[in-house]
Amino acid sequence: MMAANAETRAAFTDLFDFDFDPFQQEAMDALDNGHGVLVCAPTGSGKTIVGEYAIHLALSKGARCYYTTPIKALSNQKYHDLVARYGEQRVGLLTGDRSINPDGDVVVMTTEVLRNMIYAEAPQLVDLSHVVMDEIHYLADRSRGSVWEEVILNVSEYTTIVGLSATVSNAEEFGRWLETVRGAFTTVISEHRPVPLNQWMLVGHTLHPLLNTNDGGVNPNLHRAIDRTSRALQHEHDNTPPHQRRKQLRQRRVDVIRTLQTQDLLPAIYFIFSRVGCDDAAYHLRTSKLTLTSEYEQAAIARIVDAGVADIDEQELRILNFAAFRTGCIRGFAAHHAGMLPAFRHIVEDLFAQGLLKVVFATETLALGINMPARTVILERLIKYDGEAHVPLTPGQYTQLTGRAGRRGIDVQGHAVIVWEPQLDVDSVAQLASTRTYPLNSTFTPGYNMAVNLINTIGFAHTTALLNKSFAQFQIDGKVVHDYATIDRAKANLARLKAEFEEQMSLVELPVALQRAVAKTTPAAAFLAYMRLRYELSQREKKVKQQRKNHVERLVVAAIGKLQPGAVIAYKGRRAIHTAVVIRPGSKNGSLTPEIINEEGWQGRMPHTMLSVAPVTLGTMQLPNLKKPPRRVREDVVRYLHRANLTKPRRLSAPRITPDSKSVRLRRRIEHHVGHSFPDRERLARLAEAVLKAERTLDHLQRAMNNQGDSLVSQFTRIVELLTRLDYLEQVPDTASADKTTMTEQPAAETAGKDNLQPESTVAVKYQLHSVNDENAEQQETAPPVYQLTAAGTMLSHLHSEADLLLAQCIRRGVFADLDPAEIAGVLSILCFQNRRDTPGKLLAPTDPIRLAAAKLQRIFEELQWEEADNAIPPSKVPDPGFVGAAHQWTAGAPLEYALAAAQASGIELAPGDFVRWCRQLLDLMNQVANATPDADLAAKTRLAINAIRRGVVAIGL
Repeated sequence: MMAANAETRAAFTDLFDFDFDPFQQEAMDALDNGHGVLVCAPTGSGKTIVGEYAIHLALSKGARCYYTTPIKALSNQKYHDLVARYGEQRVGLLTGDRSINPDGDVVVMTTEVLRNMIYAEAPQLVDLSHVVMDEIHYLADRSRGSVWEEVILNVSEYTTIVGLSATVSNAEEFGRWLETVRGAFTTVISEHRPVPLNQWMLVGHTLHPLLNTNDGGVNPNLHRAIDRTSRALQHEHDNTPPHQRRKQLRQRRVDVIRTLQTQDLLPAIYFIFSRVGCDDAAYHLRTSKLTLTSEYEQAAIARIVDAGVADIDEQELRILNFAAFRTGCIRGFAAHHAGMLPAFRHIVEDLFAQGLLKVVFATETLALGINMPARTVILERLIKYDGEAHVPLTPGQYTQLTGRAGRRGIDVQGHAVIVWEPQLDVDSVAQLASTRTYPLNSTFTPGYNMAVNLINTIGFAHTTALLNKSFAQFQIDGKVVHDYATIDRAKANLARLKAEFEEQMSLVELPVALQRAVAKTTPAAAFLAYMRLRYELSQREKKVKQQRKNHVERLVVAAIGKLQPGAVIAYKGRRAIHTAVVIRPGSKNGSLTPEIINEEGWQGRMPHTMLSVAPVTLGTMQLPNLKKPPRRVREDVVRYLHRANLTKPRRLSAPRITPDSKSVRLRRRIEHHVGHSFPDRERLARLAEAVLKAERTLDHLQRAMNNQGDSLVSQFTRIVELLTRLDYLEQVPDTASADKTTMTEQPAAETAGKDNLQPESTVAVKYQLHSVNDENAEQQETAPPVYQLTAAGTMLSHLHSEADLLLAQCIRRGVFADLDPAEIAGVLSILCFQNRRDTPGKLLAPTDPIRLAAAKLQRIFEELQWEEADNAIPPSKVPDPGFVGAAHQWTAGAPLEYALAAAQASGIELAPGDFVRWCRQLLDLMNQVANATPDADLAAKTRLAINAIRRGVVAIGL
């Protein structure tokens, strides 16, 4: 260590009142020696100390340091931490919707912001000494991971990168790649948890150690406890009606908290992998008598909660069910998930950090970086929905979640509690808890915006070299041998199954007529062809069934959204048609769920999930005074429903849908196929299905292998060719000198005037490339193509969106012309919104100009789909019109309740937090459009829309 660095280290050490751990010292030594550093260590182990040392080193030599995070919440939190240490004059914050002191010596930002600055060649990068990339394992994120690699590959070679990561199983591989592309790089791995973790399983009201301390297997006493409880539960289940079982589930959560309270294991984070589940759990505790806070804590909580919502309108607070949220907080518990209003989430985080909240019911998003450790982490289930199916937790996810257990400097031990349920395989749980496999796999793929920016800054030839250095290509190259072996095994398995099937078919005696029908092939081949038709029909019917289900669901949601207080309705229950009166259209968790009283006196909310058919309005009634006792209100409504002369429909059914023509044709082909007449057909079908399943597995493996073989450079080249055809790039003649013995870079024009917003579109960077003929090792002259950005390409370079090219095409073809600001917001939302469900929402265009613009946008998208398919380019994001009504209403000045109702009418379940998040995503996209478009009128209208959106709950915290 150099003397100057020794003094810097000593000054940094004096800032802390504790000794650094060995892994922290090792990482700081590497930084002192000028190395980049990758630090992989468990959550809560103190990785950020290394990042803060990088900041200290940069400031000590008068340079800048940027600190990047994957999420805005973490950026905000880190900004406040650094302001407390260095002062707000030296620290800045840059996210998509906030800008504070952007020229500060230390700037915290989301990773996308740094990527955009690099492409724009921002002048602040000149004296950038260090970049700290917190949560660098986000590189594996499917939708955003490419950004991390773009930064690593493109930031200046004179900038030192510090990567902070959760423990990953292939850290050494990742470190080798970083050293390959960045030069001197040290990988520091620590498996040590500063606060040891105890792992428990809660069976009934008793906590049992999950693992046997001797051999790491399942605790034998746990097996015995589960056997006893299972027998007791079976007897209880047989004698308990279903509605009582649901009550037991609700009560179980209350009992879990009471058990942990008596064991002094609070505060706790209770992970439930569903927003609705988190809200239900908080509701169950509110309806119980459980209070976890003292009078002193309750007063402090009330002050913090009220201060946190001081800027929110009372009407909006009512819609947001604030009173219930406040009650739960005061009693010591709350939910935390992305569907909540950001202000509510920040209150929960603040209260929990201060130790005032004792239990937080949270989705897994809480485990992603936000500093909210607890004494105990509770897992109710070990299965979560991954966007496509319900799948078991991976060991990496389990480690990430339980990493929140144990507060350094407060708790001697952390605790992970798994709530036992009869379906749980305890041996699998023990294996999950003792496995530490969390591989980091690249998701890097070239895109349109990336292509024009890289060509504009380093040119085509250098970009292809850069792509070959990506972590994605690094992993592909190392995976090829393994994949060939896997394919060989799949081929052998298919050959074995085919041979067995053909042997079985040889034993089947076919009638003469069938023998003639299969004379030109073999019986086995004919029957496999028949089974392929059956599989195709099965897949088609599943798809059609899901489409019809989604259609009916949208009809139900739209019907519910229109119900007003006093409406008399008929709805289909499980066994009969019921009549009911709507008491309140109300809002529960941001979703419009009318409150009803039916003819039997049942009163409650009616979410769309309760109905398989849309309700029918029969009439209206004058509602009784709702301030009367609830029992009296129910009696009045029931009396009216029994006395009113209502014509209740005899049945309610979903609208008849025309049979799917493709399914009909497939069914006809199957019925007339020779295989349909084979004797013992269904036995043969079971044997054939094993062959076809093996065929599909082999096909999947080969497709994946082919996709890997299609290198990133090939994908990039096809993207460049498409962009050239669409006039975003133009190829220019190479005027390089005759001397081509080395690779050099010769700009055609100086890039004077470049700034962080407007790179020159006329700059063409030309390259001369030295290449070697592999066969005779003689020098060959090559001339890689040279491209420059057109005016359209310059615009595209400023559009950082999943729908970047589609947006650029829409701007160029006048989709937004003749729209007012609110209409522009509505149509632009189609390009950024994405429904949480598998299918897009439906378009309910509030104005004719929106309808026409949306139709034109859809036509442009379909054209782009054809182009992408024709060029083997991954498809662009599918437009989703589900947020159009909500965005238009809000931009036009409507209250929150109207905007949420508009989303509901479009078939979108939109919680308040989702609404705010999508409005802010829309703000980010509109800022890009305003800065990128050459159309001054569109830019002006877009800025008016931006100002209109930035109000109320959307503007809080911006």
